[in-house]
Amino acid sequence: EKQLEFGYEQAQREVTGRTYALVEGVGGLDWGEVKQLFRDTADYSSMDIWNRIEKTTNPILTDAVRNGWSVKETMKTLDGALLRYDEEYGAPWLETVSRVNLMRAFNEGRSQAFEDNDEEIAAYQYSAILDGRTTPICISLDQLVFSKQDLRKYTPPLHFNCRSLITAILTGEPHTISDMPSTEQDGGSFLQMNCL
Repeated sequence: EKQLEFGYEQAQREVTGRTYALVEGVGGLDWGEVKQLFRDTADYSSMDIWNRIEKTTNPILTDAVRNGWSVKETMKTLDGALLRYDEEYGAPWLETVSRVNLMRAFNEGRSQAFEDNDEEIAAYQYSAILDGRTTPICISLDQLVFSKQDLRKYTPPLHFNCRSLITAILTGEPHTISDMPSTEQDGGSFLQMNCL
């Protein structure tokens, strides 16, 4: 909730120069809807891990039954196979999931503030942090200007570890709409660029 509020308040200051307190929620979302969005994301992440573990363990358990392995033998084989999940889904994975969800909340707050001030906004500009970790998707979108109708299409995070954000171009500021790359939504979560 704090990231959502912070993103909303920051975007409000950028657009209007004023700060608004959030009372009932953000824009058209109430806090219950916001919390449900994050629960759904957490459920999706948990199911992804569970499905991967299940794909690893089912063949081992099937082999154990077929070949008459002892419990000790089965547990040793499972332990060896699952060791990679501790490495793969340990602290770095949790950090990635946390970063994506915090950036999603922050950018959702910004998008809601922009939508609440629609009449003051002419277009949007994608802004990526450019360094050695910037992905080809964010490099290709950096500084591109797009129409108000495409706000939700290009709102970060667009991939894991995305650190980008959208800035508003206010009515009266000079701008030219860019030729935006074609996109396809992949499961409604992350953007896949056809141009790369």
